[in-house]
Amino acid sequence: MTKFDAAKRATAAAIDELVDGTHFAVVAGTERAVPVYPAEGGLAQASTATKAAAAVAVDGLRPNGSTYVVRPADAGKAISVVVTGTKAGYDTATSTAAATGASQGAQTFVSVDAPKKVKVGQKAKLKVAVTASGATPTGSIEVTIHGKKVAAKALADGTVKIKLPKAKHPGKIKAVVTYVPDGGFQSSSTTVKIKVVRR
Repeated sequence: MTKFDAAKRATAAAIDELVDGTHFAVVAGTERAVPVYPAEGGLAQASTATKAAAAVAVDGLRPNGSTYVVRPADAGKAISVVVTGTKAGYDTATSTAAATGASQGAQTFVSVDAPKKVKVGQKAKLKVAVTASGATPTGSIEVTIHGKKVAAKALADGTVKIKLPKAKHPGKIKAVVTYVPDGGFQSSSTTVKIKVVRR
């Protein structure tokens, strides 16, 4: 039996030991990793059926490189990690990390395209974009001025256009633009300053 076969056997045994209800995934790889089970990525919930399916997927592996990347859909789920290691001259070892924590949502970044100045009586128009690595954020944008919410609108493909209330007096508008996620992402915000000038 090769080292790789021993690693597959050890991984299958570790899967069999998972407590029903635990969210898990099997990945394979060296420098990079790809999902083995579930094949489409994400997490599966341990049960007799899913553990059997994962074992079949592991059995079908061939020496190859691959890596699991936690996805926004995994946010809030406890993740168990099974690590199998092999090295010439040593026995194959497998370790399973208990599912004690919950994954965080994907980090997001808010950018705003806003005018540098508007005239009294005009409405400043903001174009807001929210980005995240490997996914398009969903949720809404809220704008507050002096702590008061003045606008809110849902994102569409990670962007949204918002009009602020009419500027009443010369001076400066300091607007806080906040991304409010609807799941799988972290909230983020930025501040824009707009000068209000006389007509």
